[in-house]
Amino acid sequence: MKKVILVIVEGQTEEAIFYDYLQERFKDIEVRIHVQAGDVLSDLRNKKNIKKVVGQLIRNYLEKYRFLPHDVLAVLHFTDTDGCFVVDDQVVVDSTAEKNLFYDEESIVVPDDNKKQMIQQRNEQKAQNIRILFADHHFSIRSIKIPYQLYYFSTNLDHVLWDERNTKGYEKLEKVDQFLEQFHANIDQFLWQFVEGKQEGVYTDKYKHSWEYIMKSNHSLSRKTNMPFLLEMIDSLSSEPFSSN
Repeated sequence: MKKVILVIVEGQTEEAIFYDYLQERFKDIEVRIHVQAGDVLSDLRNKKNIKKVVGQLIRNYLEKYRFLPHDVLAVLHFTDTDGCFVVDDQVVVDSTAEKNLFYDEESIVVPDDNKKQMIQQRNEQKAQNIRILFADHHFSIRSIKIPYQLYYFSTNLDHVLWDERNTKGYEKLEKVDQFLEQFHANIDQFLWQFVEGKQEGVYTDKYKHSWEYIMKSNHSLSRKTNMPFLLEMIDSLSSEPFSSN
């Protein structure tokens, strides 16, 4: 039986972009995509420890589709940074803003003080949750350690793929189709240009540096990603016998 990679994404755009690509890239592994239809890292209604939230999400998926923990080679989790590491002053009120939320190079623009407070709270929660998940490299499910890593798109997936931070929902599918027509077979090559830091050496060091970079200054509003490092992670896991130790 093939090992399974469980890929957790925020929406259908990520699923459309990465499912076929990852399945073709890892032909000997079964790729499974779990679409959250939202972002558990920034949901202000969720007061539980984020490790417990994501761990339960993984358990629920395995139970629903009748996978055992030792069937899973790794869990890969994608998130948008949403500018969550900016300081509070970079959440700016503009009463003339046409949108409820607008990202630019230096700030997050909102229409009123209530929205500003909500975004500041969201940023604090999401930044804290990212730091927790970034620091962990596995989830223990039934005493079996499943490798886990969190990857980002900054400011969001749309920003990295077609350089638009504020794409409207109804425009995304058309943009996805255009992107796939041009880059389907070479998505990782396209994304390498938005990876910060060295592209040589041990991938764990490069992965760590990519997160340290995005957490500084206003980098979480910049056009960056560390997605290509997941290819090295999976290659390293699949090149040696899988172990639960």
